[in-house]
Amino acid sequence: SELGAALALAGDSGVGMDATILDPGFGFSKTVEHNVALFDQLGALQSLGRPVLVGPSRKRFLGALTGLPVEARDHATATACALAWERGARLFRVHHAASARDALRVAQAIGGS
Repeated sequence: SELGAALALAGDSGVGMDATILDPGFGFSKTVEHNVALFDQLGALQSLGRPVLVGPSRKRFLGALTGLPVEARDHATATACALAWERGARLFRVHHAASARDALRVAQAIGGS
């Protein structure tokens, strides 16, 4: 995988594995379909043995899926974070921390871990 190769390059360059996290890059030059596919692939990143960070906050693909303007996408962001948690992500970059926190608490309680 592209992230696996980047992780190997970092290690070969002297970056300690404990100093790395994986960010699949939601939004960056990706279509809605690419972003949805990233969610499906998050679980596979666990095999690389590093924490996974997601930053879906208010991204364009959430607007395309919901029809909402950027300033109204915090609930969609919280939902995306809960789904990412379910797939193994443990670090989250968001604009509205409280709604993401609440969604993650529910995801943790219902989904375990």
